[in-house]
Amino acid sequence: MSENLSAIGRIAYPNIATARARDLPDGTKGEPRHSVTLVFSDEVNLAAMKAECTRVALEKYPNGLPKKFKSPFRSGEERQGDDGSYPEGFNATDTFCEFWRYERFGKIPCVDQHRNDLLPSDIYAGMTGRVAYRAFCYDVSGNKGISLGLEGFQKAGDGPRIGAAPINPREAFGDLEDDDVDSILADSSVEDDAAF
Repeated sequence: MSENLSAIGRIAYPNIATARARDLPDGTKGEPRHSVTLVFSDEVNLAAMKAECTRVALEKYPNGLPKKFKSPFRSGEERQGDDGSYPEGFNATDTFCEFWRYERFGKIPCVDQHRNDLLPSDIYAGMTGRVAYRAFCYDVSGNKGISLGLEGFQKAGDGPRIGAAPINPREAFGDLEDDDVDSILADSSVEDDAAF
């Protein structure tokens, strides 16, 4: 098996169900790709993942890594906003790793804890999981480093959702009768002098 298994982390920015095109530095859109970011607390042992990335990098550059060679392991400090805050649910000591694959290579196989099929749409920010990945070197427009290819996903457990959770329409809305609709339409026609 050429893929490696990541440590278990919290899910952030899941784009497994729907591929997204990234904005490129030249202002164009990149090729659509599936991706997920795993966020590891400082208590998680990432030695095996780092060893695999080192092995791949030194295989490509046996005489030493180029200057400014980019690591796939990003410090939580890099996610600090201008106001000093961090993304919801994360902090400076976390490590972020993005795993991705171009949409043209097909959907990402997903399973639950017992290896039953899992719908990609069931993966949400805040749950825990791990991925099967392949580390590879890139050299694009003078930028060199290691990327992590996304080969598969396994859910490890549920967790509090991060970001806007989808509403349950059965709880958000009440039943509508014809009289209710007429009343709502009448209310919407009333002029309002609110500021916004």
